[in-house]
Amino acid sequence: MQTTVIVLNIILASCCLALALRLWRFRLSLKRSTQVLVLTEQVVHETLRDAPELISQGQFNLRQWNLFLDQLGTSIHQGKSVLALMRQGQRLGIMAVARSGRMSPARLIKRSK
Repeated sequence: MQTTVIVLNIILASCCLALALRLWRFRLSLKRSTQVLVLTEQVVHETLRDAPELISQGQFNLRQWNLFLDQLGTSIHQGKSVLALMRQGQRLGIMAVARSGRMSPARLIKRSK
């Protein structure tokens, strides 16, 4: 009877020792993981420390760029309008010269190119 209790006690102690060893290894892996996460957080914090300022600066530059593009679009539209008026004036001038009888419209068009 005594031998049975001692054997069971050794088996129980061995199981507890194995469990303690596994828990100790788990604690070490958790400690390593925590260190990696803390280091990662520090690196990310250091990297993104100036991010809000840079983002707001980028938004400001983007607004300026959009204003420039709007102004450029307006200028291009005005330039196209002026060119269209000049072409229309050129056509009217060619037709006026052709009507005066000095030159044929086909020759005037070839000459203007």
